[in-house]
Amino acid sequence: MWTLAHRGYSGSGRLDAWAYATKREALREGAELAIACGLDDKEEQARRHYEAGRYQKVLDLYEEASPETHLLRVQAAFLQFPGS
Repeated sequence: MWTLAHRGYSGSGRLDAWAYATKREALREGAELAIACGLDDKEEQARRHYEAGRYQKVLDLYEEASPETHLLRVQAAFLQFPGS
C-alpha cells in the first residue's frame, strides 16, 4: 500500500492523502496532480518526464517550484492492525 500526500494552495493548507495499491500508480497520480496544479516555467519539462514514465521527477519539479509549505510526496503506507 502506498500513499500520496498533497498540501498546496487549495484547502487552506489542508493535507490531503490518497492510498494506492502500487508505488507506480501513486507516482503516476501524483505526477498528474503536479501538472494540474501548475509548474510555471517547469511545465514543459514535467510533461516530458510524465510521457517518459519518470513520475518521481515530476513530483521533484513540483517541490522545487513550490513554496516550502507545499508538498507532494509518495511513500509506503504504515498500517497498524488491531492487536499489533
